[in-house]
Amino acid sequence: MNLAAIAVIYFGGIRVNTGHLSQGEVIAFINYITQILNAMIVVANLVVLYTKAYASAFACGEVLETEPLIEYGERILLKTVKMRLNLKTYH
Repeated sequence: MNLAAIAVIYFGGIRVNTGHLSQGEVIAFINYITQILNAMIVVANLVVLYTKAYASAFACGEVLETEPLIEYGERILLKTVKMRLNLKTYH
C-alpha cells in the first residue's frame, strides 16, 4: 500500500510540475488508491479467516464423530481414532 502511495506521489509530482495535474487531484487520487487497497486487504483477510474456520470445523467434526462405548455400566471407553490432530496447523 505504501509503495502505491509513493508511486502516485512520484508520478503525480512529475505531472504537477508539467502542469497536467493539480496538487488536489494527486491527493484525491491517493485517497482513492488507499480506499481500494484497504478494501482488497479486507477481502484477503476474509479469505484467510474462512479457510481457518473451515479447517477448524472439519477438525471439530471429526472429534465429535467419535462415539463412546459403554460396557455394562462400567467406565466409558472411547473407540480408537485413526486420526491424529495436529494443533500446530490451527491458529
